[in-house]
Amino acid sequence: MDNIKNFNELPEGDAKDSINIFLDDLLKKLSDSFSNQPIEILAHDEYYEVRFVTKEQKMLENLIDALVKKMGLHVFYVIRQNEGKNYRCVLYSKPVRKMMYIVNATSNNYGLTDEIVVSFYDSIETMYLSLRHEYSRLGKINGDVLEKQDIRDLIRNFY
Repeated sequence: MDNIKNFNELPEGDAKDSINIFLDDLLKKLSDSFSNQPIEILAHDEYYEVRFVTKEQKMLENLIDALVKKMGLHVFYVIRQNEGKNYRCVLYSKPVRKMMYIVNATSNNYGLTDEIVVSFYDSIETMYLSLRHEYSRLGKINGDVLEKQDIRDLIRNFY
């Protein structure tokens, strides 16, 4: 895992284009929640990870709704744990070239959060396998599943 400080150091490809398009959309469509910020990228073997910090703490439920309505993301699942203290959600984009990403958001403060972590992909197959891995992990997580996409809908969105 490498930390890339400068966005321009990123190799050309769909992931770099996805980061650029996502940031532009985030600033246009969710300007009440996000502002322009320096991008630090963690390079993993098969994807790039970027943290986006909100202007102020937000209720995770409201942030999820905004990401779905304004950015067109799909909710993969939302889980509540520890009597409502912890939340975790996974959302994803419609996988097309230059727009392949998975959004993770968590809260350890009864639904309040101040960031999202987005994984950007160069390969639609790798993105799909990442979501399938999340799906298999879901059965092992203790907590209340508040929302979960059917695996058939996931497959339909990819094919």
